[in-house]
Amino acid sequence: MDGRNETAPVPDLVWDFLPTIVLVPPLGIPANAVVLRLLLGKPNICSTSEIFVLNLAVFDMMFCFMVVIEYIYFMFNNTKANSNFLSWGLNQAGGPMLLCALSLDAFMAICHPLIFLHLKEPKLRLSLCLLVSVLAFTACGLAKLMLYKMALNLGILMVAMLTISTCNILILKSLRRPGPGGKDEGRECSRWCSRR
Repeated sequence: MDGRNETAPVPDLVWDFLPTIVLVPPLGIPANAVVLRLLLGKPNICSTSEIFVLNLAVFDMMFCFMVVIEYIYFMFNNTKANSNFLSWGLNQAGGPMLLCALSLDAFMAICHPLIFLHLKEPKLRLSLCLLVSVLAFTACGLAKLMLYKMALNLGILMVAMLTISTCNILILKSLRRPGPGGKDEGRECSRWCSRR
């Protein structure tokens, strides 16, 4: 008999998933709705990081709705394949990648302000968000098919942690220096901003 059609130990899995179902949607849906309302209610998205925050809120909102739907479906059709929620892949792949993008955005703004001003075009951020979305849904599909699930999730989380930690350390080191991104780059950045 195929392992994917075997009946999963329902009582164990029900209790394992229950804290997420009870806590995450009631807290996550209103919080993400407020973030979406605040960002979409503005006349324009002025900060480059707001594009990533908006996409992160959309991902979190999707996770909150999907995890409840998948949990209810699993309760009525309890197989091992159905216990492998698609929403977990979305949460474990999309969230860390968007947090990496936020960290890299802050790193470029603080440590390399001149380059950041040249790359401030919102289309670049939207393209990056689209790429993250494609990669996240690809990771979800692979996790749902149970292909490389543990290696994929661990790989994404390790790269995300390394990127975020490195960016934060470099930002803190840069903030201890006297000018933005160093004295020479700070003067050049000031001249470039005054011309605009």
